[in-house]
Order: sequence, then C-alpha cells, then structure tokens
Amino acid sequence: MLNEIKHFWEDDSGAETVEYVMITLGVLVFVVASVAVFGVQLNKAWGFINGFLQHMLGWNES
Repeated sequence: MLNEIKHFWEDDSGAETVEYVMITLGVLVFVVASVAVFGVQLNKAWGFINGFLQHMLGWNES
C-alpha cells in the first residue's frame, strides 16, 4: 500500500494537462477582460462601419 502511494505521489503524467488548462484559463480571462473593456468602443466602431457601408454602397441588412 505504501508503495502505491509513493508511486502515485511521484507520477507526473498529468502535469502537461494542468499546464495547458492554466494557459487556456489565462487566455480566457484576457479575452473576457478585453471584451469588457473595449466592447462598447468596438460596438460603436462596428455601427459606424455598418452605417457607412449601407450609405455608400446601398447595402441593406436582411
């Protein structure tokens, strides 16, 4: 029993998975924070571009 616990404690086979999960969570936090900070400005910019294209090119939303 003690040998099995020692083997389990020294096993590093899941370390890479944990690292990938931590990197993914870091990217997710960055994306969510970016959208929270810049979301309103991006929405306004998209509305400006959309209005410009509709006016200049006669595009309609449908």
